Amino acid sequence: MASKWASATVLKAVFNLCFIAMFLQTLGFAEWIFASMLSWHSPLAHLVRYFAFLLAAQVVALVVYFRLPVAGVVVSWISVVAILVRAIPWGTPAWATTLLQFRFELVFVVLAHAGFATSILAKRAEAEEIEEVVGTAPGPTDTQS
Repeated sequence: MASKWASATVLKAVFNLCFIAMFLQTLGFAEWIFASMLSWHSPLAHLVRYFAFLLAAQVVALVVYFRLPVAGVVVSWISVVAILVRAIPWGTPAWATTLLQFRFELVFVVLAHAGFATSILAKRAEAEEIEEVVGTAPGPTDTQS
């Protein structure tokens, strides 16, 4: 029984660690947007409003992370699609170097999925612990002689 409790506790700790890492990644994204706004000659300067929208969506996902961890997954995929559609100049040879600028977004995608998966596993482990402590009542087909 102690090992199952440790597993639920460890999963909750990983869930919280994913939140902290996503928070730090969001701060880094905000700093990157701010730096992009300062350099208005940047090829990505015209996309600052899209990035600000994505930043706002990431902040909302972090606010609701503990109640609705799937929001982070949805926001991460919306931001990947938005970056692939709006920020990457697919018709030019510079698309590969521009694509590398958005490696930080992969961090958010991976952490959002890891946090969502650990929340599911932690709830399942916690339910198993509760079931083990409370026990299950025998059903109508179980007869004890």
